[in-house]
Amino acid sequence: MITPLDATPRRHGARHHAQPHSAIAPDAPPTAAPQADGAAPPPAPRRARPEELRLALAVLLTGRPAPRDPAVDHFINYARTQGMPLRHLWVVEDRRTPASTDPPGAAPRLAAAAASLPAPGAAAMLMLSPPTGPAGHARALALIHACVDDTPPGHRRLLQALLDPEQTREANALRDAGFRRLATLTYLQLNLDGRGRSGGDAPVRFPAQPEGPAELATFSGTHTELFKQTIIDTYTDTRDCPELVGTRTPDEVLDGHRGTGRFTPEAWHCLTIGGHPAGVVLINTLHEPGDAELVYLGVTPAFRRRGLAARLLDHGIRHAADRGHRTLYCAVDQSNLPAVNLYRSRGFRTHLRKAAHVRFPEDA
Repeated sequence: MITPLDATPRRHGARHHAQPHSAIAPDAPPTAAPQADGAAPPPAPRRARPEELRLALAVLLTGRPAPRDPAVDHFINYARTQGMPLRHLWVVEDRRTPASTDPPGAAPRLAAAAASLPAPGAAAMLMLSPPTGPAGHARALALIHACVDDTPPGHRRLLQALLDPEQTREANALRDAGFRRLATLTYLQLNLDGRGRSGGDAPVRFPAQPEGPAELATFSGTHTELFKQTIIDTYTDTRDCPELVGTRTPDEVLDGHRGTGRFTPEAWHCLTIGGHPAGVVLINTLHEPGDAELVYLGVTPAFRRRGLAARLLDHGIRHAADRGHRTLYCAVDQSNLPAVNLYRSRGFRTHLRKAAHVRFPEDA
């Protein structure tokens, strides 16, 4: 089963392009982080100004004031293609004495940055620059609280952050701000060259079961309830991020899957057996040419241990290859060994791992 988390990093740090001078809202009052008795007050975060967009993103993505870094363009382009607003970008100024090389009236130097990126499915992704120096932890806490408070109410059902395993300082700041570590996610990719119809692969067949014949339905407006109910049923006793089960409504879950990459309804398939929901395989097109993502794969409890997950996966791979995709990506909870082994048996290879941290409304 593919993890229900929606924001999947693939080979980048990021990708999003909003208009640099229209994507940021005016200043809002900063939110202070909670203090220990006797501790110095944390630096006050503020919303990034429009003219600081590239600089703030550079600090966020690279930890350096390098607005011309290619990672900034990559991220702005990604945000634009995803329709992801950059209005919730916060910064903390460097309060040290200005450098002797700073010209008179130079813009304030930025010490840290964070962003809340609203996503479909009542979710938001939080990003945080590396905490550095003695005040790094306090700055990070203040920024996280500012971003959480600034996240639109309709996107607070699931706040998430994805970190590299070695980002312990960021993980400590998230923990102290009420986030919990959910899982280690393994990100996999499959080269589709030579697969599918052009490679001679035979169509995947779903044999009849004792309950009746097997049928595949492609997503359409008339099948929305079928897909929604089947996805929710597959969450029962899941080994993939089980803490997420029940945290969002069925509509929010469906919206989250639709919002990954570009919704591709013709690549969403639901398996029924004897008229009963049995499983789903959902694939969306990504914005990089030739890329697709296996957004979700799951089988309902009544039809598990019959090899249906493997058949659904094979069907999804064949369908993606037939559509001309060259690479198929997916993510899985590292502790879900049956799923990891299934993907590896089909040729998927690990290309990165991320530690998933989440915060739910009751964690506030």
